[in-house]
Order: sequence, then C-alpha cells, then structure tokens
Amino acid sequence: FLRSGQGSVLNKTVELSARRQDGREIAVELSLASFPFNDGWNAVGIIRDITQRKNAEQALMAAKQQAEAANRAKSAYLANM
Repeated sequence: FLRSGQGSVLNKTVELSARRQDGREIAVELSLASFPFNDGWNAVGIIRDITQRKNAEQALMAAKQQAEAANRAKSAYLANM
C-alpha cells in the first residue's frame, strides 16, 4: 500500500462485525479509499452502523418465508379439493 496506494480492500465496501464501547456487537459497513498526499499514500475509511438495515432484512426474509409457506398450504388445500 505504501508504494502503490493499492490494496485488497481499497475501493470496496465490506460488511463486518464490530464491538461498541459498551461491549455490544453490531453490524458495520467499512469503505476504504486511498489518496496521494505529501509524497506518499494515505487512506481514509468510513464505518457505518448497518444494524437496523440487517434487522429489516431479516424481518423481510422471515415474512417472505411465511408467505411462501402459506402459499404452499393453499396450493396443497386446493389440490386436495
């Protein structure tokens, strides 16, 4: 990185787990970028708490699974009629 400004996680967004100061584990997104400065390479990172988004995704997946189960039950009922 110091010679080229390149790295495996640069210019990508990755999801990780992080621990808050109170000890609770949360889901985060990490984005890193590099830029030249003072004859060398530097990096800047942004960490975003995505716990609410992950919880919403899980709730949506659960609702989808329930809807699919209801659809299968309806299909089985109609097939038996």
